[in-house]
Amino acid sequence: RKLGAGDVFRAPRYLSLLCALVGSGMQLMVLTFLVIVTTLAGSLYISKGKMIEVAIVGFILTSPLPGYYSGGLFSRFGGKKWIRTMVLSSAIVPGLVFATIFGINVVCIMDHE
Repeated sequence: RKLGAGDVFRAPRYLSLLCALVGSGMQLMVLTFLVIVTTLAGSLYISKGKMIEVAIVGFILTSPLPGYYSGGLFSRFGGKKWIRTMVLSSAIVPGLVFATIFGINVVCIMDHE
């Protein structure tokens, strides 16, 4: 079957998830850049724990980015339920981090019994 313009540029099946992952990836990329630049500036060696503090504050400050980028990408593909995509993009990274930490804690608790 020959691919035409309609097949190449059609929206993916899980458009909402794709846009949420792209938005979250953009947030993590900007956050990583922010932490690296701050580290290179030399201001993180003042006291213990400054790097994690910069990462947490940076995560909070970059929190509008995933919604903005995922909503823009979703609308370019012609999606209609953009609010669901924006909520998913703002919840996917904290949800994965929480699930990972929870799983590690469960394994540690089971190991010590």
